[in-house]
Amino acid sequence: MKTIRIGGALGFWGDRTDALMDLLRGGPLDYIIMDY
Repeated sequence: MKTIRIGGALGFWGDRTDALMDLLRGGPLDYIIMDY
């Protein structure tokens, strides 16, 4: 079975603006899901 790596982020008042960069630096991702 193939492994799929999914990262999730959202933008809400007070959230860190650099959280997405932490996901990208944390290792390989196949998909990034974001919400506004």
